[in-house]
Amino acid sequence: MNPKGLTSGNLQTLSRNLFFGCLGIWIIGWVLLTARAIHLNKDYYRWGLHSSLESLRASHAIYDPASSDFYRILKICDQMLPLGAELQLVLPAEQQHKFEFLREKARYFLYPRNYGDNTIRKDYILVYQVDDFYRPEGYEALVTFAPDKYLLTNRTF
Repeated sequence: MNPKGLTSGNLQTLSRNLFFGCLGIWIIGWVLLTARAIHLNKDYYRWGLHSSLESLRASHAIYDPASSDFYRILKICDQMLPLGAELQLVLPAEQQHKFEFLREKARYFLYPRNYGDNTIRKDYILVYQVDDFYRPEGYEALVTFAPDKYLLTNRTF
């Protein structure tokens, strides 16, 4: 004898309804939490969506003044380098996490150029904040931005 007339079918229906009810409440909770987080940060998202690319790059320079001219140099390189050119980017070895971020940004901004990780001679070498870089034979400075920031071109072709 089951109390209150609960049968096996009624228990399955009750457990299924309870499961989907809890799942629904959990999903609604996450949706509300996400909506609240977006609402709290709406000024940041609005600024990011409606800002020009130049102002976004300038805001990155606020957080890292040592590499504030990096995006300016990338913009100049983007205008100068032909599409499909082989490019090597030389960055300092210290603070690896910071410069790995800059390396990936350079790949993004200079996209059609080939960064190939192979051993072929590159058409161009962009040196950024490296004082003791040994210039390979056959390369000469195309543009010098600062003593430790310059673009080399391969003149052996």
